[in-house]
Amino acid sequence: MEYNKKYSRLITFLFIAASGIAGAEPLVTDRPDATESSSVIAPRFAQFEVGITTGEDPEGESYSDFGGSLLRVGIKEDWELRFGWDGYNDGHGASGAGDGLLGFKYYIAPEVRDDFFPEMALLVHTTVPWGDDELSSNEWDPSFLLSFSHTLNDRWSLGYNVGAELATSEKANGDDTTRASALYSIALGYGATDQLGFFIEVFGDVGLSAGSSFASLDGGVTWLFSDDSQLDLFVGTGLDDDADDWFVGIGYSIRFGY
Repeated sequence: MEYNKKYSRLITFLFIAASGIAGAEPLVTDRPDATESSSVIAPRFAQFEVGITTGEDPEGESYSDFGGSLLRVGIKEDWELRFGWDGYNDGHGASGAGDGLLGFKYYIAPEVRDDFFPEMALLVHTTVPWGDDELSSNEWDPSFLLSFSHTLNDRWSLGYNVGAELATSEKANGDDTTRASALYSIALGYGATDQLGFFIEVFGDVGLSAGSSFASLDGGVTWLFSDDSQLDLFVGTGLDDDADDWFVGIGYSIRFGY
């Protein structure tokens, strides 16, 4: 009996300690906004983020994306690995599984608030062409982003990204073409309480060799219902003719140790 009591106390202590470690740092996700955060996952922790989005494209056709997801894995100090999936896509004239995503995030520098120096991180990705033929780019298309963030005060924060990507698509004659675009986003966040947050954001791309550019506006809410799990909801609209007319989505994020 004494052994069992000691064993039970040890298990309870380890559980409490592990819970304290998991919740020691605030949960920061890379969804639901388009702006990627400048924070990285701590070593020996992982974070899974998943959602559903539906909307109407520039041609007025409705679409839905189910299960678009991102797994972020802390591998060492200042580094995380990233594994993503576009999800199951229904719309844009086709239905099926989308491509994957593989990459990393590197933490460059912490914020220096007195000098208004932002927290900084670098993100590098490539698409993984495993999706169904009608939805896959059939190429390993690279992209990169620089992510910056500022803590304005106890409630307000500002984040912004700049970067570029290559995207392969099929031309009318059936040949593939790869186009380059510059990426940008800026998001203003407000923490109403320790659990409830709001954001508003502008994001888009600028065609370099690509034939078009687009800009969108969105906003949403996040609800941190435990130290390591969060629900989110967002809605947005296009700001020009090349952007989606409207879109709305919901998602969930969870952090765990391994």
